Amino acid sequence: MNDPLTMIRQQVQLELRAMCSSKSPVGLKATAAITTILDLNDDCLLNIFKYLSIQDAFNILGCFDSRIDDVALTRIADLKNLCFSLREPPTFKRWQFQIIGQNLESVCISAGYTLSSEMSLYYLQLLLSSGSSDSKPRLHELTIHYVKFNDDYVECVLNVVSNIKYLDLSFCQLNDELLLPILERAGKLQILKLIGNYNLECKSLHHLQSPHLNFVELEMNLRCGIEVNKFIAEHVNVNVAVHSPSRLSYKTYGPNTNENEGDNETI
Repeated sequence: MNDPLTMIRQQVQLELRAMCSSKSPVGLKATAAITTILDLNDDCLLNIFKYLSIQDAFNILGCFDSRIDDVALTRIADLKNLCFSLREPPTFKRWQFQIIGQNLESVCISAGYTLSSEMSLYYLQLLLSSGSSDSKPRLHELTIHYVKFNDDYVECVLNVVSNIKYLDLSFCQLNDELLLPILERAGKLQILKLIGNYNLECKSLHHLQSPHLNFVELEMNLRCGIEVNKFIAEHVNVNVAVHSPSRLSYKTYGPNTNENEGDNETI
């Protein structure tokens, strides 16, 4: 596989050929004035860099000048959605994760109860905790699966939750004490998923502050029945999907219930 600099040289040659392919005086004059990559205009540079991977763009940083660095950072900013499992995590360096996190619109990390929760927390802190929520207005979807949630996770999520519209914390061993401060600050939340959290009594649901909430997905357990029913009764305009234990069946409530009634099973 070619290294990034070789790929850039190849793309520069293609750009130059395209510019003078018509053999017009204008094209020939333009290419005659170009001797290095630094002579190309920004549009040409951006077109060249789109052929580089995100890692290749990182490798270019510092090889030329600040203008090329800006183009490389623009290419890196094209990465809007990052989803991975800790069994096959990305190989970016610490500082690279921090740069990537500044431009992400969605983050999805799936860990595993047999893996260290510190590993997933490490990645989340790099992606979410390098600044305040005001500095990350783009991030609006967050999914974290199969971790042992604790106060460190709460602190990390609180950095961005005020902008989050979609939040999935399924299989995170959550309890209400951990979930409550997150829901209190989730003022833009539209979709909330909390499947497989068997310690939840769901009292924290009553602290949801978002006027935009339209869908909640839960899994019933021995502790949460009363609070779930209370939440459904108090939020008739919110669609709620309630799974039976082990998710063998489910039932939906809310304004869209009749539309999907044929697809539902009773608990």
